[in-house]
Order: sequence, then C-alpha cells, then structure tokens
Amino acid sequence: MEPRRKPVTSIDVARHAGVSQATVSLVLSGKAAGRVSAATEATVRAAAAELGYRPNLAARALRTGAARAIGLVVPDVTHPFMGRVLRGTQTAARREGYAVVLVDAANDWTWEVDSFEVLRNSPVDGFLLFGVEPPRQAGDLEERMVSIESDPDRLPAVRLDVEAGVLQLDVDVVAAEHLREPVEIGALWSGKERPPELRDCVDVDLSFTPATNTLPIRRLRLDVGENAEIAVAWLTWPELRVERAHQTYARLAEDRYRYAQGEFEAELTVDEHGLVIDYEGLWRTVARAP
Repeated sequence: MEPRRKPVTSIDVARHAGVSQATVSLVLSGKAAGRVSAATEATVRAAAAELGYRPNLAARALRTGAARAIGLVVPDVTHPFMGRVLRGTQTAARREGYAVVLVDAANDWTWEVDSFEVLRNSPVDGFLLFGVEPPRQAGDLEERMVSIESDPDRLPAVRLDVEAGVLQLDVDVVAAEHLREPVEIGALWSGKERPPELRDCVDVDLSFTPATNTLPIRRLRLDVGENAEIAVAWLTWPELRVERAHQTYARLAEDRYRYAQGEFEAELTVDEHGLVIDYEGLWRTVARAP
C-alpha cells in the first residue's frame, strides 16, 4: 500500500510559484485585485493547479468566520426536478467560490420545528429556501435567507421565469402505434416566428393531462373567492396543434378550483402543492407515493 500523500499547503504553492504565502492567500481568497499583478496571480493559480492544491475550508471558516457555503433547502430531494435545481445552484455558487450544502425537508411542512436549531448552528453563510416556508421564529437567521418560489413578506424572494421555460419546452408525445417526432413549441412560437396571438401567453396547457393546470394555479396564487382569466398556449391532442385559448380559474376553497375554457367547466381538487388530484368527470389520482 502506498503511503498517504501529504496534502498540499499554501506554503507549498508559494515556494513553487516563488512568491510569499501572503500573496498566495490574496490570490486564492479572491482578494488579489489591486494588490497583486495579473502576471503574478496567473503564476500562483498555475502553481496551485499543478500541485493539486485544495483549500482547507474548515480552517478558512475558523480564520475568517465565513464558511463559503450555502444551504439549499428543498421540499423533496427525490423529485427529479430538484437535481437540476441543485446543479444550477452549484454552478452559480462555484463561480463565486461557494460550496452548496443540500437540506431535504422531506415534504414535511413543519420541518422548521425540528430543524431550526440545526440550521442556526450549521456552518453555512446563508440559505436558499426552494418552495419551503422559512421557520416562523427565525429571528436574525432571516438575514441569511432568500426564498425561491414562495413569497414570505419578510424575506427577499426569487420567482422562476415561467414564460422563458414555456418558450423552451419540448413535448415528446407517444402515440398509440408509434413514436412521433418531438414537437418543439419553443421553435414554433419564440422570437420573430412567434405567432402574434400567442405573444401574451405565459402558461402552456397540454390537453391530454391535468398536470399543466398546476402551472397557472401556482403562478396566480389566488385567494379563496378570487378568480382570474388568462390566455394560454393550448396543445391539442391528437392533432398536436398549438392554439390560443382563454381560461378562467376561480378558487372555491383552499383545495378546490372552478376551471373553465369556452363552454367547458370542471371542478379541480388539488393537494398542498397545487397538483391536481381530482379532475371532475375526467381524471383522478388513484395512488400517491408515501
């Protein structure tokens, strides 16, 4: 068995680059601007890469009081979409020199009761709460929180660009007898080629599934008793035509909506996430994952 390789230190990088350890510290902590020449900075970074230098994050946190880490809190880590959320968060954080710590709320909307003290004492500099309500008594912890896809008044909030997502949507449709070619909705109505009648359509409605009713339900965030009329890009089945359609949503109760398009009306029952679990006369959920 080969002996364990000794970790490369900033002193090793400094010797290899022919500079002081202080210079290495300035470069690798992102504080070189105006203090270290571009040529010297490039030399230090090349030496660090050649030696395989990795900063000791624990030591840095003790020294600076900052962990250079962000906690990403998601409602369900097993949901496929959350993998993309994590990847995007890591990409953006890495550019700024941060790592990402994933926290799974496990679809438990009282997660803050058990997790509050853990969050407060965790070695991260801030939290991104994706679709998860912040702890009700977070106190000074709120200064380190940003809410994504929820709108607590007391926190900075970020909403997803639903319209841009719709414009890039590709729909793969499996017919009964054969696999049809993908219908690229974004190519059909984006930019200059986008038909004028669809320019103000934010939501897309796939006529063969109630799943897309969740899009306006979550986006509109109606209170009980409120209603709204919207224009959507309606993908018909089996013709696979994209048409403009006017729809109305009225919130009847916390978990019920009245949905109308033309002369068609139906009552929708939704779960706590806005997902349709009963579509009057047409569709209903028969099983849910535990």
